[in-house]
Amino acid sequence: MTPGGGRGPSGADLAGVGAALAGAFIVPLVIGIVLDGALHVGPLLTLLGLSLGIVAAIATGYVRFKRFL
Repeated sequence: MTPGGGRGPSGADLAGVGAALAGAFIVPLVIGIVLDGALHVGPLLTLLGLSLGIVAAIATGYVRFKRFL
């Protein structure tokens, strides 16, 4: 799908965005959980990973969809 073609994203575009959003959110969260378990610092790194994942997912969604806006 070319930008400005008057049509929205295709199914493949949406599937790619979904996979990118899931990866951007889950990877930092899992890293935070693993580091918390290894370093025994409580939920600190899990919350940091969660925060980073939320920001990364928002940024990824914006970058992937800005050509359709």
